Amino acid sequence: MMEEEIFYFVGWIATPWLDFLMLALSETLLYVIILIALYFFYRRRRKFPALGLSVLASTLFGILLKFITGWPRPCKSSLPFVHRVLVNGVPYCRSSVFPFNLATSSFPSIHAAVLFAVLPFTAYDRRFFVGFLIYAVLTSMSRIYLGVHYPHDVLAGAVIGVLIGELALKKLR
Repeated sequence: MMEEEIFYFVGWIATPWLDFLMLALSETLLYVIILIALYFFYRRRRKFPALGLSVLASTLFGILLKFITGWPRPCKSSLPFVHRVLVNGVPYCRSSVFPFNLATSSFPSIHAAVLFAVLPFTAYDRRFFVGFLIYAVLTSMSRIYLGVHYPHDVLAGAVIGVLIGELALKKLR
């Protein structure tokens, strides 16, 4: 019931500029992760392997759960209250972020899992942490706004990511 209300709220606040912003946030994930990886490679070399392992593990665990659950994405459902964004006249509803169609399921959000797996690595600097947390939350929310994930998908992805990130950092220490 709560998820339905979230989708109604998204439909209520939806505007063309917000559609653009949410698409931009959603599509920048790979670039942001590459920039952070380069930063860690050059500035925090000792944590780089744990960061890479954290991103890889959260991605692979997310793919495994997607394969097991097979839940349809909200934008592919017949739910009338899901906001659907059009890109060049075509509904934005990706089956997968991968070139192959293994992970077509909604649960969990790999975007959220990867972003929140990186989050513990940013805790050494409050400004960096807060800025990255805002980016992670907004990007995760963009997945709900675009109708490619339910709120519980994003929440599960965030929990998975934080747990994997913390575990990788703990093993590093």
